Amino acid sequence: QTCVNGACAGKCSQGQTQCSGNAIETCDATGNYAVSQTCAVACCNSACVDTATDTKNCGACGNACVTGATCGTGFSAFNGTQPANWNANGDATYDSGNQAAELTAAVATQAGAWVYQHALFVDTATIQFDFYAGGGDGADGLGLMLETNGPTAVGISGGGLGIAGLSGFGVELDTYDNEECMDDSSNHIAIDSLAACGDGAPTSLLVNDAPGFTLGDGAWHTVVVEIVSGAFTVTADNNGEVAAYTPTGWANASYYLGFGAGTGGQTNVHEVRNVSVTFATPHCY
Repeated sequence: QTCVNGACAGKCSQGQTQCSGNAIETCDATGNYAVSQTCAVACCNSACVDTATDTKNCGACGNACVTGATCGTGFSAFNGTQPANWNANGDATYDSGNQAAELTAAVATQAGAWVYQHALFVDTATIQFDFYAGGGDGADGLGLMLETNGPTAVGISGGGLGIAGLSGFGVELDTYDNEECMDDSSNHIAIDSLAACGDGAPTSLLVNDAPGFTLGDGAWHTVVVEIVSGAFTVTADNNGEVAAYTPTGWANASYYLGFGAGTGGQTNVHEVRNVSVTFATPHCY
């Protein structure tokens, strides 16, 4: 109790509630708090909530998701039907036959991107997807991007892979030798800054010119990108491609997840399917 005007008084008004750890305390007739309910997961703003799914308290009290977003530890897309919450930008379309996100057709000078509509806070996450590059005469490639330009973004065509010219970072799957900006192989995987370099290619920060398989062979391949506080580890068809590389300028922040591809004078169909995103802790998505 407290002393008020020379007399002992209670700490609270009867019926008032507050959180104390994972418990709700209610003020009793004596003006003192007592535990009235123990929460299974967490107490936020005098109410029991599940921070694994509550969009107003996602992962922690007060961490509210934007309207239309969900709270959880992961989601998937392009694994059976055209998903909601994804934008087809530029030349991108949906391939219902392959149940895939088509980024470019086998047509010259295209740039296409599929981008998830809600920004994701990326700190520790695993992104997995299947990709296809083929059906044309061999160019230019595609990439995963984490960009800050928004859900309608699409990058430069050709060597820009539909991701260059934006702000953020990417994982490049390149099938054409542009002979500039560390892009000097027609079969390489790279970690990029999305800023345009040279004639419009992404700015390669780390390049693997020996990925262990042919990227543009017209077959489906599986890529897993693990991000741990900015350190990228990439495997493709179970081959280790990049090990714990942190790109210069990375910050744990909100990014728009997307996939882009480009064609120039040469062509290929570029597609992505079976996308999954898994977070280490509950996130808004």
